[in-house]
Amino acid sequence: MSQYTDIDTKQYRGCGFMTISKYNNKGDLIYIGDKESKEITVIETTNYNVIGTFNYHNGVIWSLDISSDDNILISCSGDFSIVFSNAKNGQLIYNISYKKIPKFITTQKNLETNLVAILSDPIGKNSNSSILIYDLNKTNNENFNFEIDYEWTFDNKPNVLLWLDETKLIVGTNEGFIIIIDIYNKEFYKEYKFHDDVIKSIVFNKTKTEILTSSLDCTAKQIILESMTLNKTYTSIVPINYAQFNHNDRKVFVGGGNEAMLVSKLSNNDLHFKIFRTTDQKLMNHIPSHFGPIRYIDKSPNSKNFISASQDGTIRIYFLKEDNQDNQSEETNDIKTFGSVSDINEVTLLDETLKIQNLTWKASKNPEKNKNIHLNNPQKNNNLFQFSNIKRESKKKEINQIPDKDDKTFKINNYLSEDKLSTLRDNNTKKNNDEKQENSTIRITNLPKDIQLKELYDIFETFGRIEDNGIFIKYYNNETMAFVRYLYRESADKAINMMNKSCYNFLILTVEIAKKN
Repeated sequence: MSQYTDIDTKQYRGCGFMTISKYNNKGDLIYIGDKESKEITVIETTNYNVIGTFNYHNGVIWSLDISSDDNILISCSGDFSIVFSNAKNGQLIYNISYKKIPKFITTQKNLETNLVAILSDPIGKNSNSSILIYDLNKTNNENFNFEIDYEWTFDNKPNVLLWLDETKLIVGTNEGFIIIIDIYNKEFYKEYKFHDDVIKSIVFNKTKTEILTSSLDCTAKQIILESMTLNKTYTSIVPINYAQFNHNDRKVFVGGGNEAMLVSKLSNNDLHFKIFRTTDQKLMNHIPSHFGPIRYIDKSPNSKNFISASQDGTIRIYFLKEDNQDNQSEETNDIKTFGSVSDINEVTLLDETLKIQNLTWKASKNPEKNKNIHLNNPQKNNNLFQFSNIKRESKKKEINQIPDKDDKTFKINNYLSEDKLSTLRDNNTKKNNDEKQENSTIRITNLPKDIQLKELYDIFETFGRIEDNGIFIKYYNNETMAFVRYLYRESADKAINMMNKSCYNFLILTVEIAKKN
């Protein structure tokens, strides 16, 4: 049994950190939102080409969802807009401006009603969050507007939503509570405490008998809906931004990580995509796939594939097996390209191979390696057993022996003598200094003219620790150039590998090692 397993992936790079990547209900399209481009990119899953972009927002794309019939895409942005558009050809249906910041969208699935709930954050302290309810069956009406404006007046601030049935919503809050409300009955209110920090995601299992939540308290929790009791807990060493069941509910996918501004203050930032087993909640595998915190995870509805979106500016599609053409929708081949980007139908995703590390692998499971080892039975290998006992007795004597301070032979014979320790320290110090002295400064050219230090820090801090005052920007008449000095060369190499020839604010960046004067 191998400790590592190859997994085929495809990578798409956006223009900023990725906020969301979601399959439609048939699985033939993927919708992607990112921070900088203010666009929603659409990828078809037959050949994995980019077939178009939605260009109706002027701010960061915070959330999106698709109606249960896959006909309407609903998206919201930091520019206060809520957009309803044709999910297949990109045509605008409605662009609605709201007085608050819409942050999260959830649509009803496989229900007789066809409602969408949109959670909005207040601008100031004098107003509350609100949940707007729209009926998607009425988008053809000339006076299309929200059905309900549900003002949130409870103590816990809402953060994510999920439809429980035709009238009830499951709400995850910033204080770790799960709250169930009825949008038509303001008095209906049930509250349950499951987490100690912000709840970041809520998803159903396959039978909709349980929900899976994720939180910044570094846990994901599986909750039985009928009794609203905790069933299972999955634990990470970093905040969990998203948790998702796999196609048969036998595994749980977990992604997260510490924010870039906190990385330099922490000793570890585990950015691996983790896979837990639901039977005993053990961490079975992880995949080192992203250089920044994972923001969103979704699974394909018609295969074992899944997808992740990260703050490193990429989305990755993971293929557990080759796509079966029989599973594809009959309408897949009829998908037409749309959007405003030239030659958009020629854009394909980057093919890659990653390693899934099997964390349950043990040497004892490999008979070829263990067939000549009989340490557990001393009679089968007496010489080895006796020799190991002699070594243990010898070590005990050395440990129990208390040296005389005046005994000069002790320092000579002791392998941890002061002279040797001093030499080891000097060698380690020299090695660390050599690593730091190796050129770890990168140069970035073709930057936007108005780019600021904070923007560069947010982008490049994800690849490693930047030295104090290690970012410098030069503004010229015709171009803007920046230098980022990392603590170690390894971080610089990661930044070049991920960011060179990438798009930022519609400019193609050049990232390379800076030449020493």
